[in-house]
Amino acid sequence: MLKILVSHSLYAPDIIGGAEVSTKILAEALSKKMDVHVLTAGKQNKKQGVFQDTVNDIPVHRLPVHNLYWYGDPSPNKLVRGLWYLRDIHNTAMYRHVEQIIQSISPSIIHTQKIAGLTFAVWIAARRLGIPVVHTLRDYSLCNPFYYREAARHYSRNVSAVIGISDFILQEHLSAGMFKQAVQCVIANAIEGEIKSHIKQHEGPLNLIYFGRLSNEKGIEHLIQSVMELPETVIGSLTICGEGPQASILKSLSASDSRIEFTGKMSGVMLHERIKQADLTVLPSVWDEPFGRVIIESYQLGTPVLGSNVGGIPEVIADATFLFQAGNSQAISEQLLRFHTLNPHERAKLQQKCLDHCNQYSVDRMLDKHLDLYEQIVNKFKVGVEA
Repeated sequence: MLKILVSHSLYAPDIIGGAEVSTKILAEALSKKMDVHVLTAGKQNKKQGVFQDTVNDIPVHRLPVHNLYWYGDPSPNKLVRGLWYLRDIHNTAMYRHVEQIIQSISPSIIHTQKIAGLTFAVWIAARRLGIPVVHTLRDYSLCNPFYYREAARHYSRNVSAVIGISDFILQEHLSAGMFKQAVQCVIANAIEGEIKSHIKQHEGPLNLIYFGRLSNEKGIEHLIQSVMELPETVIGSLTICGEGPQASILKSLSASDSRIEFTGKMSGVMLHERIKQADLTVLPSVWDEPFGRVIIESYQLGTPVLGSNVGGIPEVIADATFLFQAGNSQAISEQLLRFHTLNPHERAKLQQKCLDHCNQYSVDRMLDKHLDLYEQIVNKFKVGVEA
């Protein structure tokens, strides 16, 4: 059985966002076919050393903090964050831990995700130990600050294959000069759970939902402005599920409109029920979303999505006519009005299209693509070593 070391800055139960969720889904899917170990950054101090535990029967190796703070903690200020990234480029203490763990596991292949907090040591040690590396681009953490981007450009020469969760994020990194020698491909994130054949027969004012982080780059204020400008005959409610630094600002902005409800962060069955009850999910991001997990999570519950035309969102959305210009509340309003005029037959047809679209984001499909890539890279690496 092939042995693989999956590496990511954080790992369950330390979950901040979609990158951690996607990495956990990947590791657990791989564990059905391979011997999987996980390498991540732990919260413990350097005197406590490496911790090892298991998450759903997968061994997890948590490295101690050898920097100014743990990667999962918020940075005190820009200066400290800048110093943290400088330390993260080359950290000999982390390198020793990483090399020791790789040697003890002796994997056939290493699959890195986000490496901040673990440093570039994973790529460097893998190269020295003769182990091929696959890297998945889940965000833009390799791109900033600029000196970190330059280090990533240099050390990415040690990577045998690079995966973009969208073509957009892949091209962004290739344009920055990274991964020039690597095999390049796109493998979308997978969404767990069954596809619910739930066709809504709702008429009248629309019930909308936004779920995700409440932060500036998500563009939620533009959605709120759109809702407040539309009459109650068109918009019945907007449910905003999430937490984040912009929460108080957004609540103040919408305080005069009783249709807008803030629920705080929700997950699991409670969130799914809210999504199922909604006529439409709106994803108003104003930054280049790497993927758009919210879209598929909505689709699998039979809820169509309106999304901004940035980043990887256009690649994920089932119907390109449901895109709007980012940062434009008027463009959102126009799309909401258009959806409101759809008759029940047209809405049912759209909902079925969304449900069918989910099939290409199944865990099994994602797993098969990864296994095919691993086989290709391992065989290619062997040939190169023998030559």
